[in-house]
Amino acid sequence: MTRVPHVSKISNDYTIPEKAIFGDSVLAQMLLWVSIFATPTISLAALKTLNDNLKSTSAAAETGGHEETLLMYAAEKLWVTGFTKEGKYVDGIADGNEVTITRSGFKSTITETTAATAPGHFIIDNAVANNVAGSINVDMTASAGAIAMTVVVANLATPIVIVDGEILMASNPHIVSMTLTTATHRHININNLPSRADLFASAIAFNNVGYSDFTAPLLVKTL
Repeated sequence: MTRVPHVSKISNDYTIPEKAIFGDSVLAQMLLWVSIFATPTISLAALKTLNDNLKSTSAAAETGGHEETLLMYAAEKLWVTGFTKEGKYVDGIADGNEVTITRSGFKSTITETTAATAPGHFIIDNAVANNVAGSINVDMTASAGAIAMTVVVANLATPIVIVDGEILMASNPHIVSMTLTTATHRHININNLPSRADLFASAIAFNNVGYSDFTAPLLVKTL
């Protein structure tokens, strides 16, 4: 039986930086082939706004600020919603034609690959205060199969609660910062934390299959 290609799901396939790069590709391709994708569900202008917002909030969140991180995750949710809707539109236009899917910038299920398992166990090797008030450095060991990791800093060593695959602030009021990093970027600085505070750093790795357990929280005292 011949496998009919469809637009590949994107919600869990990419880190935030990879989503922005993917968004640029989709925008360029759909503009190039506007004769095929003439009436998109989400206009290309609106799609560009979603992608630009993801880029700007991601850049702002690199400071490690709590509010900036929340804005980045909010922008990511809007991005996923918008590009998922556009993917469904492309899927309808393509009607099983892999070439048409490729021309849109979206990926085809014929060529997609999926990790076999969720990321393996990993640890935070070290978490120390930097010579700057409210700033720490975190070093992590690689997690097999991970595409990205989230470092969480909290004011208690209480376990982090995950709801439907998401770290929700409402369920974790002790969190003061969340920082997303790619799996290859394992040495990070987190800034804008409370000064002269006892904080606890932990991390979780994830891929398109699932996520690892959180690392054991490490105590770090900020200047």
